[in-house]
Amino acid sequence: MRHSVSRSRSLPVTRSGQAGDLVLLEQAKALFDEGVTLAMRGRDEEALAVYEDVVARFGGSSDPALLEPVAKALVNKGAAVGRLGRVEGALAVYEDVVARFGRSSDPALLEQVAMALFSKGVTLGQLGRVEGALAVYEDVVARFGRSSDPALLKEVAKALFNKGVTLGQLGRDAEELAVLEDLVARFGRSSDPALLKQVAKALLDKGVTLGQLGRPEEELAVYEDLVARFAQASDPPVEQVAKALLFKGVTLGQLGRPEEELAVYEDVVARFGRSSDPALLEPVAKALNKKGVTLDGLGRPEEELAVYEDVVARFGQASAPALLEQVAYALANEGGKLGQLGRLEEALAVYEDLVARLAQTSEPALLEQAAEALAYKGFTLSNLGRREEALAVYQDVVARFGQASEPALQQIVSIARTQLSRA
Repeated sequence: MRHSVSRSRSLPVTRSGQAGDLVLLEQAKALFDEGVTLAMRGRDEEALAVYEDVVARFGGSSDPALLEPVAKALVNKGAAVGRLGRVEGALAVYEDVVARFGRSSDPALLEQVAMALFSKGVTLGQLGRVEGALAVYEDVVARFGRSSDPALLKEVAKALFNKGVTLGQLGRDAEELAVLEDLVARFGRSSDPALLKQVAKALLDKGVTLGQLGRPEEELAVYEDLVARFAQASDPPVEQVAKALLFKGVTLGQLGRPEEELAVYEDVVARFGRSSDPALLEPVAKALNKKGVTLDGLGRPEEELAVYEDVVARFGQASAPALLEQVAYALANEGGKLGQLGRLEEALAVYEDLVARLAQTSEPALLEQAAEALAYKGFTLSNLGRREEALAVYQDVVARFGQASEPALQQIVSIARTQLSRA
């Protein structure tokens, strides 16, 4: 069978009167829910057939309540078509939603129109049609910017944020900053967590943009504003707060204020170190590694080493690639510092640990670290006078990464070949 058939689908679709209307509504909702379930299971082609069934059965209705699952089905159809790589088809579906329901006064239908427009903007951006994307985001704001409906305002906030980011990608930084400030001005006093998350994202992006423009003092003030705004919030946008603190620490380091920088990294760990959310743990791991680097600059090697060991102890068993990357970074730095301190046997043990951890990796971000770990293991063996073992390691580097096309990997392979040529 193409897809399962819900029991409600066998009910008649021509009944009249209130009871019949309720039956039709439940039937439409059940059919839509079936499509959602199929999509969640990765069965998008089957989901598409169900969404199309919803539209075919109920799309001719004039009842807003019955049209709501139709509009939802179309929006979800657009998303499914996009996931299947048929992006032009997705755009057509989103435009169909706007054509069908754009003049409605029903809030539930207008929410789907706003969602369809936003998704159209995202899709245009993915296709590189950025001017078209900007126009769509502006359309969302023009249509719904004066609404008091939280669901519509959420789409307005998302559209403003994406407009700002798109302007930044086009190098139109002043316009980007103005749009982000507009978003904060519109929704900064809201109590709606969904809107406040967009405010936090806007502030974070504003800070990053100011940093790229060489305005670190202003950048620092924005991160401090973000953290202060949500200090007492019952449902704060914690991922953005964690990133703002991390970026604040980096900015303090750039401003030559290392003791304050260290304090901020410690604040990140204190606030979020016990979380189980990978999105929060990544800033924690990064903060610890940056703390280690800062301690290195201050000439405090034992504290530096302790920090790297803390990273490995906290995240060494993690499976998330982003956390594994930070573990690898910590081990590489630990090995390097031990080598600088003349503790070569300890350094070798750390590199061997790192090599073993990355032996099976296929993650692009980790492959370079795996190659570097092998190379440093070879250097350390050479420094210990174990030349034959070092040569075997260099041969392993060439065997594993000799066909790589990435410049960084090619450079490491070149170094290994140079060492072999000197044998």
